[in-house]
Amino acid sequence: MIGFVAEKIPKSGALGMSVVGAMGMFSTSMWNPVIGRWIDEGRVRAAANGLTGAELELAAGQETMKFMIIFPAVLIVLFILLWFWVKRSKPAQQLAH
Repeated sequence: MIGFVAEKIPKSGALGMSVVGAMGMFSTSMWNPVIGRWIDEGRVRAAANGLTGAELELAAGQETMKFMIIFPAVLIVLFILLWFWVKRSKPAQQLAH
């Protein structure tokens, strides 16, 4: 996204790229506790099923990954929409130059 801002919105300069980078870091800090909670809840469920040690950790990780697969799926959709939006608006930009 930083590269997109640098290429498509050059007038924003370093400030625009910094804002996009800061939003990415902020979203990471927001989601880390949520993902940690998913792992903890997965451990509790795996322990209730009688798993211990490495099996417990593997089961908890697999259960967490079921939730985390949503993130790349959403990003793929959003980047496809962004690609179409940029492609659609490109002729208008060429007319302005």
